[in-house]
Amino acid sequence: MHFSAAPNDKAFRDFLKDYDIEIEDLLCDNNEDALEEILRNHIVDKELMVDGLGDMRSVENLAGNDLRLRTRSGDIYVNDAKIVRADLDASNGVIHKIDKILVPDDLELNRCEGDREGLDNLYKVSTSRCSKQCLY
Repeated sequence: MHFSAAPNDKAFRDFLKDYDIEIEDLLCDNNEDALEEILRNHIVDKELMVDGLGDMRSVENLAGNDLRLRTRSGDIYVNDAKIVRADLDASNGVIHKIDKILVPDDLELNRCEGDREGLDNLYKVSTSRCSKQCLY
């Protein structure tokens, strides 16, 4: 079972703006390793409910990085991301919605080059198969 820190929609919009890229750029072959690193940065190989996080200082994610855990004014933070919804049941563990993407320190992203038609279709298929239940 896993604990996943799942960024909300605003976190994705802010991330794309900060890196000056489009969502399709993340799906390019030249960003495959970076995307995998981002995803692994959000998953911990333990099922941790929010009540248990407040007593911990850090936890290692699947990317091998330590995620700092802290409480401030009653809110729990994973690195600089605030948990905005907690303890959401999923088939493979528990999800905590966060307000920022947990970006690895050495992240490098590239813009797509060439034809984006296949990427546009992949994006449409992947987003249409997931209802709001997948995201929340």
